[in-house]
Amino acid sequence: MDASVVIGTTLADPLMAQARESRDLALKLAGDLSLKLKPSIVAIACAAMAVEAEVNWQADRHDRTWLDANKMRSAPEKWREWIAHRNGTPYVAGSGLGQRVVNLFGDRDLVVHFRGVPDGKGGLAIHQPPDASNSGITRVRAYFTPERAHMHVTTAEEAIAALLLVSRG
Repeated sequence: MDASVVIGTTLADPLMAQARESRDLALKLAGDLSLKLKPSIVAIACAAMAVEAEVNWQADRHDRTWLDANKMRSAPEKWREWIAHRNGTPYVAGSGLGQRVVNLFGDRDLVVHFRGVPDGKGGLAIHQPPDASNSGITRVRAYFTPERAHMHVTTAEEAIAALLLVSRG
């Protein structure tokens, strides 16, 4: 992957390229989930960063005042509010894509601020970095799968497409 960045352009493109490359690698690797873990979590982290980069890029280009007023919002909130702002209508809760963007950033947070993985009861099963002694790595491998990475990369692609659609003109 060419990770070069040109000043004055969005970071979303190289981040999405890395997300796709990592997802594709995770999907084609055979065998143990351990081999698929790293590219899966890289794909998830890069996909989320690409969405956030594109929101900030579009807002900076089109309405710097809005960006300054909303810079402290979470990335999913900024994504949602930027689309509502550009459409001139309030955000309608319950959007399938909106919820998937929230889920993408939830998993991104689990990756970059490792606190564990969901336990199925609304909590987290592992609250420290996984290691072999606490069987934590098994749960992490079972959660951050290539299929999950694929789902999140697809969500990021759709979220960025929505941003581009409302930011035209």
